[in-house]
Formats: sequence, structure tokens, C-alpha cells
Amino acid sequence: MDSCPDSSKSMFRSLAESRPASMLLLCVIFWITAAASFSGFYGKWKLLDGQEKNGIEQILNASAHKPFVYRQLVPMLSALANQLTPDSLKNDILKVATTKVKSVASMNRELAFRYMTVYVICFFSLFFSLLVLREITLDAGAGKVAAVFAPLSFALAFPYLQTKGGYYYDITELLFLSLAFLAASRGRILLLLTLLLPATLNKETFIFFIPALYPLLRCHFSMKKVLILISAAIFAAGIVNILTKLAFYDLPGGALEFYLLQNLRAFINPQSYGQLEITYGIIGPSGTFIGTLAVVLIILFRGWPQIPLVLKRHLFIASAINFPLFLLFAYPGELRNLSFLFIGFVILMAFVIEQSGSIFKSSVGLERRQVNEG
Repeated sequence: MDSCPDSSKSMFRSLAESRPASMLLLCVIFWITAAASFSGFYGKWKLLDGQEKNGIEQILNASAHKPFVYRQLVPMLSALANQLTPDSLKNDILKVATTKVKSVASMNRELAFRYMTVYVICFFSLFFSLLVLREITLDAGAGKVAAVFAPLSFALAFPYLQTKGGYYYDITELLFLSLAFLAASRGRILLLLTLLLPATLNKETFIFFIPALYPLLRCHFSMKKVLILISAAIFAAGIVNILTKLAFYDLPGGALEFYLLQNLRAFINPQSYGQLEITYGIIGPSGTFIGTLAVVLIILFRGWPQIPLVLKRHLFIASAINFPLFLLFAYPGELRNLSFLFIGFVILMAFVIEQSGSIFKSSVGLERRQVNEG
């Protein structure tokens, strides 16, 4: 008679400690983190509502200025969702949306629904990015705890990187860069090739990230095969890029915006390293704030000796590509435009977290031994 409660406890314990239960807890943690991070982004920038050159209304109407109008993936998905969603469901969604998101109240019905679609796509992109980044850090050799806390920490820091400006495609870009990195690191060529069209439609600069995948692909394939693959991928992404630019040729603006001189002036101006702005409703760093740079350098110097050689090579190539692009085309202080380095930085964070945890465990163990000896 008494064995029944014990067997029930054993069953519930086995369920609580099962892999599905662990994945549920992980998803809950990442969901809450993604919600907090997305709220930080949206509270700071919204979807650039009301902006004349690059506001969400102009983006959805395909009338924004170049180069912002080139980022067409999410607007295209929102248009598709608008066509496929039944009117009754749209009405239910918009009833909730108008009470929660003030921007949609002033829009027409179709635009308001598409706005909410962009809102949802951005959130889920951030959520799935965390899951992919966890897989990447585990593959890199980080421990299970560090592989959770590194993506979590980066997601919470993401709104701080969206300084001087923040766009919906920053979040979807993180997902595509993460997926491309994971595909290359695992030798999944088909997945990598599948990403080319949507990733380039999301942001045309994806084409420049492809060469940084070379060291990862070399772990699985010969140099000749990797060079052919990368060349073909760049060619395919380039065709998508050209066709997109031709589609919006007549719109105002330019294919590129040059900021080299402004960036050089900003770097030699001491005031650039003490700027502040509101993030998460609290005054925090802006642009190249000295505290932000200090944190980045600490993580870099502490994590660099620990990461595998292949990841160092990836970061070298990504840096050689990203920093010149940043200097030439990024508005001064827009750290979000260093996105090619984000995946490597998350891996660095994971190894630093793991190292810090080992040091903490060692110090606690030493204190316990001293207490016992005393």
C-alpha cells in the first residue's frame, strides 16, 4: 500500500528531470529574456514609427528611402500574412493590438495588421536566435551553464548595442547570422544555401559575412570545395542584391550612405566616449561609451586564449571585413553595425562565464577546506 506514493514521486521526479522538461525550462528562460530584450528595443526605438525616410509605414508601403527600403524580407512576410490570415482572426488580433500598441490605432486596418506581424516576427526571431546561439556555444566547447548565460546576457545587452538607431531587421539579422554560422560549423551546406535568399533580402550586407564562414567550412571540406561554395554563395547573394536594388531604383536616397569622415571625427573627439541615452527606461551608455568599450575589451582579453583556433580565424576574417564597412558606411556610434562580430563575441562571453564559474568554485572549495581544517 505504501509503495504507491513512492512510485508516484519517482514518476514525477523522472518527468521533472527528463529532457523535455529541461527544454521547457530553457524555452521559458529564453522567452522571458527575449521579451525583456525586445521590450528594451521597442521602448527605445519602436519600429521608427512616423519617420519620413525609414519609418515602418514607409517600409511597409515600399516607399522608404534607399538603402532602408532594400530590407524587404520582413515587409514581404507581413504582406503574405495579411493575405493568408482570415478576417475574423485579424479583427481579434487588432482588438488586442490597439489597446497594447498605440501606434496601430492611427493606422488603417491593413497597415495595422502588418505592423503587428513585423512586431511578432521580430520577437520570435530574437527568441529563436537564443536557441541557435546556445547550440553554437555548446559546439564551440562551452559548458551547459555558460551556453545558456552567454546568449541570455548578450540578448539583454542587445538594446544597448542598438545605439544611435535601432531597426527591425537588426533582430532578424542576428537570427540569420546565427543560423549561417551554425550551418557552416556543422557542414550543413544545404541549410547554408537555403539561407542566402531570405538573409540577403533581410539585409544586403549578409553577402559580406559569407567569407567569414571559410574557417568553419574548412573543418568539413577541402579548400577547393569551400572556395567554390563561398564563391557560388556570394554570386547568388549578389544577384539577389542587384535585383533588389533595381526594383527600387527610382526611390529617393542612395544605395550607400558614407560616414567615413564623420566616424574619424567622432573617434578623435573625447565627447564621443562619454555619451548617454535611455535604455530600459534608465540612463545608460550611448555609442562608443568608454564603459562599453572597457567591458568589450575585458571579455576579449579574457576569452581569447580559451576559444578554439577555428573561431579565432573566423573572428579575424569577420573583423577584417566588418571594421572597414563600419568606418565607411555606419553612422558614428552605431554599434549594431558590428553585427558580423556578434556570434564570436557570444562565444567569447561563454568561455569567460565558464572561466569565472571555475574560479568561483575553486575559491569556495578553498574556503570550505580552510573552515574544515580550522
